[in-house]
Amino acid sequence: MPKTLGFVVNAANKVIGESEITEFTSGNILEEMLIEEANNAQRDILAAHRYEWGLKHTTLVTTDDVTTGSVAVTNGSTTVTSVDADGDDAENFGSVAVGMWFRRTSDETSYEVTDVDTASSPDTLTLAVSYKGTTATATGYRCFQDTYSISDSDFDEAQFVTYGQGTGWPLAGSVDRQVHPKNFADLIEASGGDLHRDNSGRPAFFARVSRDSSDNPRVILWPFPTDDYLMDVWYTILFSENTTFATNLFGGDAPEIAYDAVEHRLKYRAFRYENMGQDAAEEWRQYERCRGWLNKRESDYRRDQSMGVQTYRRYGRSSYPVRSTTYFDTKSAIRRW
Repeated sequence: MPKTLGFVVNAANKVIGESEITEFTSGNILEEMLIEEANNAQRDILAAHRYEWGLKHTTLVTTDDVTTGSVAVTNGSTTVTSVDADGDDAENFGSVAVGMWFRRTSDETSYEVTDVDTASSPDTLTLAVSYKGTTATATGYRCFQDTYSISDSDFDEAQFVTYGQGTGWPLAGSVDRQVHPKNFADLIEASGGDLHRDNSGRPAFFARVSRDSSDNPRVILWPFPTDDYLMDVWYTILFSENTTFATNLFGGDAPEIAYDAVEHRLKYRAFRYENMGQDAAEEWRQYERCRGWLNKRESDYRRDQSMGVQTYRRYGRSSYPVRSTTYFDTKSAIRRW
């Protein structure tokens, strides 16, 4: 049964002979200690293992790229003008937004878009830095977005990202609908130092990057999406301290043994407060036992816990996992003297 912060504090009060309370009293040293202990216990439990019940779900919608018409660019200028194939003024930037990237078709450099003007004709873009390429009156281009903010206030780390039009797995010929996590350095290496060269349009990897101006975490997708994919994001919850009496520990999603662990931890702190060392030690043993049962619950016999062996086959600049033979996976070790 889910338990509130007030419930576990009262359980700790009871074992040392204190009266039950219905609200917290500011400045009460014992209550403040127990609240702190409850938060520490919750933090320890969630940090110890990526529990599936600790995951929350949100969605992320990617943005279509824009390639309609042509553009006029001038070496040394930060202005990009929308034109048609003949170089006449056009209005094709209606779907372009600040923060997207601009790249001329024949170039190897991308420029961040800092302003979009569609109020007057022709439509124009302003680049973060001046254009370094060759001047052209009508040339192909692409505007696209590779970095996305996640506005969920309790977002900590993305664990699983999937969508319905995943990338083709190159060796098996099947479709891999999971976007795999990478650190940013590995993403740079996998892309050969150019995150925007691959325009296949179906993201295969993601990495956590900096926060946006509203302090929301951001993820970068590679290859960058060229369609409005609906992605499912499963993430761990950002720990925030519970201070309200009726706050439901773990948001009500945890198994009962997790709540029991927090309750034993608070009883331990209460006994220490009363200098009852033997009782405190017993409650700590109960806390550790509950945590052990919790870990066992997440790693029971129904889950495949066997050791796997993965080898890697080189393919260009990237390495792809290759499954070894069953014989190699299961062959017992033989020690030779």
